[in-house]
Amino acid sequence: MVASFIDNLDLTNVILIIGLVGILVKSVGEGRGWFRSAAALRVENTDILRRNGELEGEIQRKETALAADVVQIATLEKSIRELQKLDQSAVLGALTDHELNAERRAERTQMLQSEGNQTLERIAAVLDNSYSSTDQPTKGTT
Repeated sequence: MVASFIDNLDLTNVILIIGLVGILVKSVGEGRGWFRSAAALRVENTDILRRNGELEGEIQRKETALAADVVQIATLEKSIRELQKLDQSAVLGALTDHELNAERRAERTQMLQSEGNQTLERIAAVLDNSYSSTDQPTKGTT
């Protein structure tokens, strides 16, 4: 079969087969880097080195920004803790003031209630005295 195939080949078919094999080898070789020139490799290396430098710079910028963010977060967390302490102090202060005012109001209420009771007792005593003096019979009417 191979021998009959070779016998039937003419010069045009041989040239076409060699051309196809050459294209196939060239494609595979270029994909694997077998046929690159020294100038092309230098250009590619230069591009790779430049890109590596850009990436290193970008990494450095991001690390610097991250470090600044970490410092800012720590500062904000410290501020939050201080504000919480101040807020708690303010609430405790307001509660203390409220308790003092409530105690004063209670004392004032007790004082007013005591004065009211004393006033009612005096009124009751005056009324009792006036009632007692009107109920007593007068001399000479019996």
